[in-house]
Amino acid sequence: MIIFLDQEVDEVRVSLASRLEIAVVIRSGDDFLLLNPEVSPELQAVFSPVAKAVNA
Repeated sequence: MIIFLDQEVDEVRVSLASRLEIAVVIRSGDDFLLLNPEVSPELQAVFSPVAKAVNA
């Protein structure tokens, strides 16, 4: 499952989504960023993964 958001989300919610195996993708300008690439490594080919430092 994938959830698309139009704004940044906190790490607690990303962690919960990861435990539920839900990929979280946010829109950042003209790009879509994958916040938890460990859930679905295949999506890294489609969406840019975000470095963990960005989410801290």
